Amino acid sequence: MLSPQQWTLVALLLRHSPAPVSKEMIINTVWPDQDVNNNMYKSLLTRLRTNLTKDDEVELLHTLKKQGVALRLAND
Repeated sequence: MLSPQQWTLVALLLRHSPAPVSKEMIINTVWPDQDVNNNMYKSLLTRLRTNLTKDDEVELLHTLKKQGVALRLAND
């Protein structure tokens, strides 16, 4: 089951898919008007990645160096 923050992130990533979404945009969308530390951001991505990927399923959540996070079938 996804948390409200995870649902917000999935919706944001779907709107931009397959393009990456910047860390700043994710933080501003998921936690508007809040102080967010890097651990909160990393934890959200880790929990979402765990919830979206089961056993041998294809990875959907991709972290792209210096670009952001993308929801897509392949890591191109």
